[in-house]
Amino acid sequence: MDRKIITITIFIFTLLLLSIAIVFGHKLENRLSSIQISNTKWNDIISSREESEYDLIDGLKFNGYDLFKDKVNNKYYYSLVKNDRNTYNPMIRYISSINGLSIASISEITDMAVANNEELQLIIYTDTKYQIVNVVCTSLPIMSINYNAAGIDNSEAIDMKLNLFDNREDIKEKNISINGKIRYRGATSLTYPKKSYRMYMDDNISLLGMREDDDWILYSPYNDSEKIRNVFASNLWYECCSKSNEFNVNNGYEYRYIELIVNDEYYGLYALGYHVDEKQLGLLKDANGYYDEYLFKKQGWSYDETDVIKSNNIDSYELKNNVLNEKEAYEKLKQYYIDLLYRNDINLIKDQNDIKNSIDTYLFFNFVQGVDNVGNTSISNMYITFKKYNNGYKTIYTPWDLDQTFGNVWDESKKNLISQYKNTVDSNIVMEINPMYIIYNLGDTNISDMVLKRYMELRNTYWSSESLTKIINEYENQIYNSGAFLRDEIRWPDGNYNKSEEKLNRFKNYVLERLKYMDTYMEETFSK
Repeated sequence: MDRKIITITIFIFTLLLLSIAIVFGHKLENRLSSIQISNTKWNDIISSREESEYDLIDGLKFNGYDLFKDKVNNKYYYSLVKNDRNTYNPMIRYISSINGLSIASISEITDMAVANNEELQLIIYTDTKYQIVNVVCTSLPIMSINYNAAGIDNSEAIDMKLNLFDNREDIKEKNISINGKIRYRGATSLTYPKKSYRMYMDDNISLLGMREDDDWILYSPYNDSEKIRNVFASNLWYECCSKSNEFNVNNGYEYRYIELIVNDEYYGLYALGYHVDEKQLGLLKDANGYYDEYLFKKQGWSYDETDVIKSNNIDSYELKNNVLNEKEAYEKLKQYYIDLLYRNDINLIKDQNDIKNSIDTYLFFNFVQGVDNVGNTSISNMYITFKKYNNGYKTIYTPWDLDQTFGNVWDESKKNLISQYKNTVDSNIVMEINPMYIIYNLGDTNISDMVLKRYMELRNTYWSSESLTKIINEYENQIYNSGAFLRDEIRWPDGNYNKSEEKLNRFKNYVLERLKYMDTYMEETFSK
């Protein structure tokens, strides 16, 4: 008898829950399409109620995921999941302690609306009050970071909390939360109101499909009018050249576009990436944990490598890994440049350099016009790695900080970058202290064939017009068709911006035109 009572009680309770769900479910969770109303109905709701002085809801969920909120501007941010059939018609659920709420909308989520930064408008209302809720829709991942704004600078990292919504398809764990530390990063960019960041996570983690690590970058393309150059050029090197070396190590890095919210305020378009480091380069350690191989970073133009014989110190080079004897490491670096620039020994240069990497570096900087990386007799913004090979070392070069590429140059009067878009005969950037180029000028009879062969490989694959057009079109989709470019311009009106309606058309034409000048240069230089 008792079992029957218990069974009946459970049955009745279940029916009660179902009844509640049927009666109130449409108020708590509904498809966007099911809450559409006319403009007349929308205006009737507003005219017959008072606008609430406080939030009627505490949060929003779309398709079961919490939306990020810009509390300063009272907007929610929704990241559309790629190739999800429900992403344009999400199941909407509000979070509130207030009973008797209803929800309606006069907006739809479309590709055109997203690209034009047209916000999804929802109205939350009771019998007497209403609140209009604006939802920004983007096709990019969204990241939120929180830290003590009063305590951050570019030296000591401070505590932070990171949340990321990964909108890639077939990713089960889309919400990522992790603690860590954060600081500003950069040199000239520190003077800009929109900062770049360096983040140190508490644990190794893979973000947006990139490598698993605890050291990450948030790059702000504040001074690039199209917001593409550093990301495009860096990823291009990663895809076509980073593993083209005798050691088969990855000497490149990646970026992924995101939209960022900082301390509950929208901060705009950023790129998430990472540094080149000793781990991915596979640098060897001794039994005591010291590295037997060296990783240097050259930043700045204060040191001219051709002055190596008469200079006592090698300025602008920073040793990036932990070695037992730093003085010995810098002496190795100095002797390397003496051998490269003044010994005129082809075999010695070949012994000390990864020629495959030297060829790629030479071709790459010329193609992208790396004016802040390559000077006539010096280099900057570059890593140089010494890896053990037989009884000595071989060097590998890695590009870095590629915002001054494809026509972007520094304007001292404006203290900013400007886009020149000038393709002329003299627009080639020749890395004269490149090992391959030095061998070529010393009369090596085989190097020209190697260079031309590699160039044609690139031109027929990664650097073909078709491949580059496809890549740039995808970046256009991410930067402009996500609506992020328009939002970034609203958030940081003093930054550099091209006309949004141009998108990347001019940039794309310039890159493709650049190839024609490269073709001519390669023919005239190495086909003699």
